[in-house]
Amino acid sequence: MLLFLEEILFDFSRIFILILELLGALVIVSAAIRIFYHYIFLKYSLSSTAIRMKLTRGLALGLEFYLGAEILKTIFIRDVSELYIVGAIIVLRAFLSLVINREMEQELRLLEQEKNEGD
Repeated sequence: MLLFLEEILFDFSRIFILILELLGALVIVSAAIRIFYHYIFLKYSLSSTAIRMKLTRGLALGLEFYLGAEILKTIFIRDVSELYIVGAIIVLRAFLSLVINREMEQELRLLEQEKNEGD
C-alpha cells in the first residue's frame, strides 16, 4: 500500500514538473514574441527601456517556473552525483533570477529618469 502511494506521488510529481517546465517555456516564448512585436511594429510608441523591462519581467517569471520544477526534481534524487547536478542547476537558475531582478531594478530607474526628463 505504501509503495503504491509512493508511486502515485512520483507520477504526480513528474506531471507537475512537466507542467512547470512547459509554463516556464511558454512564458519566456510569449514574452519574446510580444517584445519582438513591440520592437518591430511599435518601436516608436515605447521607449527601449520599457521594452527591455517587459522582456526582463517575462524572463524572470519563466525562470521562476523552471526553478520550481528543479526543486520538485529533488524528489527523484537517488545518489549524490544527481544531487550535485540538481543543486548546480538550482544555483545557476537562482543566480540568473538574481541578475535579471537587478537588471529590472536598473531598467526601472532608467524608466523613471526618462519619465522625469520628459516632464
